[in-house]
Amino acid sequence: MVVRCYTGPVCDLVINKRKRTLLVGLLLFLVVVSQAKAGTTAEEERRMGIGSKLFPSIVSVDMGLKTKLSPKTHALHLAFVYRQRPATLGKHLALLRHRLKTVRKIPVVMETIPLQRLTDQGEVPFVSAVFIADKLSDEDLTALLKITAKRHLVTFSPFEGDVQRGVVAGLYISSRILPYINIHAAKTAGVVFHPMFLKLARHYE
Repeated sequence: MVVRCYTGPVCDLVINKRKRTLLVGLLLFLVVVSQAKAGTTAEEERRMGIGSKLFPSIVSVDMGLKTKLSPKTHALHLAFVYRQRPATLGKHLALLRHRLKTVRKIPVVMETIPLQRLTDQGEVPFVSAVFIADKLSDEDLTALLKITAKRHLVTFSPFEGDVQRGVVAGLYISSRILPYINIHAAKTAGVVFHPMFLKLARHYE
């Protein structure tokens, strides 16, 4: 039997119950979404922490490293590049600067650089290797990788999926944490890694 309600207190009660049900459903949905976002942010933050520690080690096994020193400072300039600066980037850099002074006995300079400074047509800052510190759009990542490939630079991203999008190096996390190397991207950029390192790393081809 179908009961139709048009007006009156009983109808108001039915409508209010439906509104409450919809509201509870919406609130539950928002709670689930916010938890999912919080989990994603926590995972990205964990990857940033691991990646910032692994990045110098990957740079150190670039066989062409000594050709990428600044002619002015004779140092390696490690650039942490972003479109929107992550709130925790300063913390990770402070920890890294505290423990890392040299790579293969070469002095290291670490700096944060907005993406547009590298992709603009004007004067581009000197960079020896790039850590991608922000999740970039396909368009932004393509623009960045064109520049780094021309300079034969190691690009590293801690974010899941970026190695598959053409970044040279990243993280492979399963039961173990391994360097993740895009072999084709490395060849395109003219980056040659030490053979022993490549035996230990996970490959994406």
